Amino acid sequence: LRFLREKDERPSWLWLSYLCPHPPYLAPEPYYSMYKETTLQPPGIEADGLAGKPFRQWFHQRNNDALLPFTATQVRRMRRVYFGMISLVDAEIARVLAELDASGRADDTLVIFTSDHGDYLGDHGLLTKSPALYDCLVRVPFLVRWPGRTDAGRRDSRFASLVDIMPTLAAAARIPAPAQAQGRDLSPFLHDGGQGEAIRPVAFSEYGVPGVPWDEDRLAAEGARPGQFRNPGNPRLPWEGNPVSLEGRILMARDHRWKYIEDQGSGELYDLQSDPQELVNLWGDPRAAPTQSRLETDLRHLLPASH
Repeated sequence: LRFLREKDERPSWLWLSYLCPHPPYLAPEPYYSMYKETTLQPPGIEADGLAGKPFRQWFHQRNNDALLPFTATQVRRMRRVYFGMISLVDAEIARVLAELDASGRADDTLVIFTSDHGDYLGDHGLLTKSPALYDCLVRVPFLVRWPGRTDAGRRDSRFASLVDIMPTLAAAARIPAPAQAQGRDLSPFLHDGGQGEAIRPVAFSEYGVPGVPWDEDRLAAEGARPGQFRNPGNPRLPWEGNPVSLEGRILMARDHRWKYIEDQGSGELYDLQSDPQELVNLWGDPRAAPTQSRLETDLRHLLPASH
């Protein structure tokens, strides 16, 4: 707020990074207790656990159970406090927007609100984040405010991506985006009433580093004993930074109904219309074979030859 009050007429850039909502699940009052009496939707958990899901997911779940053995009551509290943290950020963003309005510079200021990832909060029997591409992790908010240059109050179902932010900001600043930028300038889509062309045919996500995904045999060969959940090569690194989580690419192509995920040797396919919580993996199901093949083709078209 002080920056906004003291800035001169030169063009400027302001980056605000809020820790909330994020572990640890804490917030000052009144936000900590704001949803204490609210009944929230319970976590979505597979009937058979993570059987049939890629190995690194149930490795992560095993770590959760060993390191973070939270009860159902504690998970419900986390979910309520998480909502409170969101309301806290909402209130802080409101202060920024009010200052912009009071300064008279709102019409000349592009505001983008987004996040880098979500949180399981008990979905799939998991907590925090992990090497997976469920919507609860990768479908993040993306809000744009630029009075007079955007369709205020409109929701858009088209697929935008975080890689679009930099080309969009470059266009707003009237400078060219670097040639290697993979995203699209979203400016034309912000004031077309949602009736323009598709931004992209499917949403794409990627996780991991080059390498071969791990399994139980490899864990044993590396000397990772039961109950040892740290990087076998560097005990100072926790599970989130260990090769079991990172090695091997995970790739996703998602349209408005279906999600297709490759995890080198295994995969996931979800009908988001009948299964929005992504609990029933249809990968390899003959009835879904045409859809699986179509999305695999879409994914191949998105990838450079090096993949």
